[in-house]
Amino acid sequence: MAFPTSENTRPTLGYPGFAARRKTGPAVDEHALTVLRLWLYLPLVTSLGICPDMGARLAAAAAQRFGLPDDFAATIAAGLAEAPDAQAPQPAEHARDTAGRAARPGTPPPIGAVADVRLDTSPVDWAAVRASLARALHASATPDRDDRLFPGDPRQFNEAPGGFAHGAAGVLWALSVAGGERGTPYEDWLLRAARADHVRPGFHDGAHGVAHVLDRLGHHAAARELIDRARAGVEEMTDVSLYGGLAGVGLNLLHFVGDDPGHAWLKEARELAARAVDALDDGRPHGIDRARGEPGTHGGLLRGWSGVGLFLLRTYEATGEDAYLRHAVRAVHRDLDLCVLREEGVLHVDGGFRSLPYLETGSVGIGLVADLLTDHTDDPRIAEALPALALAARSPLTVESQLFNGRAGLLAAAHALRRHLPATASEGAEAGADPVAEHLGSLHWHALAHRGEVAFPGHSGLRLSMDLATGNAGVLAALSYVTDGGPPPLPFLGRAGRAAAGADHGLPADDRRRIPCDRPVGGDTA
Repeated sequence: MAFPTSENTRPTLGYPGFAARRKTGPAVDEHALTVLRLWLYLPLVTSLGICPDMGARLAAAAAQRFGLPDDFAATIAAGLAEAPDAQAPQPAEHARDTAGRAARPGTPPPIGAVADVRLDTSPVDWAAVRASLARALHASATPDRDDRLFPGDPRQFNEAPGGFAHGAAGVLWALSVAGGERGTPYEDWLLRAARADHVRPGFHDGAHGVAHVLDRLGHHAAARELIDRARAGVEEMTDVSLYGGLAGVGLNLLHFVGDDPGHAWLKEARELAARAVDALDDGRPHGIDRARGEPGTHGGLLRGWSGVGLFLLRTYEATGEDAYLRHAVRAVHRDLDLCVLREEGVLHVDGGFRSLPYLETGSVGIGLVADLLTDHTDDPRIAEALPALALAARSPLTVESQLFNGRAGLLAAAHALRRHLPATASEGAEAGADPVAEHLGSLHWHALAHRGEVAFPGHSGLRLSMDLATGNAGVLAALSYVTDGGPPPLPFLGRAGRAAAGADHGLPADDRRRIPCDRPVGGDTA
C-alpha cells in the first residue's frame, strides 16, 4: 500500500471513513491523520465512508462536547475537504440509491449529512423527526424485489428476508407501533414471504416473528398457519434464547393465548417452559455463558438468560404457578453472574475483551426483565443490582445508533429504568443528568439523510439500514416509546395488565400477592 510521495497515486483500499476518495499522494495520509484527530474525540467516523460531508458536523459536535479550541471544527473541515478541481468519479454505490434503483439525473446524492428535519436544534420537533424516519422507510422500500423489502443488515439474507430483527416484519411492526402508514404492498410482500419455507422457526430470525407481525396487522389465519408449519422446527430447537430459541417462541405462543386459559397453545408454551427450565438446570452454557476472560459471553435480553427469565415470568402471569416465577428469578441471577461491576458503579455484561451495556447482549436488557420481576418478587439480589443495571443506560459516548446494540436501545432502557437510577452520576455525566435527555441530545451525531429524510447508518456505519435491529425502524420504535408514549420498542416488554393495574391474579391492588425471596427455587413446573 505504500508508495513514493512523488507519485500521484490513490490507493484502491483503505479503512472506511479514513480513506480519502479523491485525494492522491501525501494528501491521502494527511486526510487519514485528520480523521484520526477527530476519532480521538468522537469515534463515529466510519460513516464518513458513505457520507464524507458528515465530518464537519462531527467536528462541531466534538468541539462543543469537549470545549475544544475555536478553530478545531474549521481545521477538521478543511482537512477533510476535497480539492476544488477534484474530478474523480463517484463510487459506484453513489450512482444508485440505498434501495438499489438508479438515481435520477439531477437529484442530490441519496445519502446526505443533514436532513430536512433537524435533530440538532432546540427544541427538537420529535413528531416531525418520527414522521421523517417513517418517510425514509417508505422511500427505501422495494416491494418489487423478492429477496428483501427494505435495505438492512446483510444478516437478513442469512436468516429470513421477512424476519423481525433484520427483515420486513420488524420494519412493519415499528411502523405499526409508531402509528405510521401501513402500506398494503408491504403486507402483501410479507404474506408472500410467509408462504415460503422458513429455515428457522425462531422469533427474531424466523417464522414466529413474522407470524407475530401478521397477527398484529390483522392477518390472523396466515399467522396461525405459519406457526403450525414451524412446529417441527421448534421440536428440534436447542437454542434457548429470545432471539432465535425457545424463549422467543414461547413468548409468542403466550401472545396468541392471551387471556384464554383453555387455549391449545398454552400447553405448548408450558412444554417449552419446561425445556427452558431443564436448560437452566443442566449446567451447560447454551451459547450464553463462557469462562471469564473468553470472548462470547452473551448475557442479556435477546441472547442471554434474561430472555428465558422473561418467558418464564410471562408463563407465571398466564398460569399463576409460583414455580415459574422462581425459575425466572434464577434465570436473571444467571445473567447477573455474567456481569462485572465497573469502577463507576455500573454493571456491564462481561464480553471478554470488552464490557457490554446493550439490549441484545448487555446489562440494560437484564435490567428490563429485572424491573418487571419487581412487580412480583422482593428478591434482594435483583433489588440490589437494579440501580447499577439502570446506570448502564447512561452512556454519553455510544458508537452505534441502533436499537439492539446502540444508542436507541440505551435510550429506551433509560426511559424504562428511570425510577431505579441512583442520584449520583456515572463517569462522563453531570450529577443528576437525565440519561434520556442525554441520548436524545446526542442522537444527531449519528443521523444522516436519505432523499432529505432522517436516516441512520447500520452496523459499523458502513451503509444505511432500515431494519429494526440496526437501523431506522429501531430508532423510530424507540422514539415512539420515549417521546410519544408508545409501547416498548420490542414485543413482550410491556407491564402485564394485572401488574400494571397493581393487582395480581385478580386480587385487590393493596393485596397483590408477592413471592417471598427466601423460598426454594427448585420444583416441577408441570
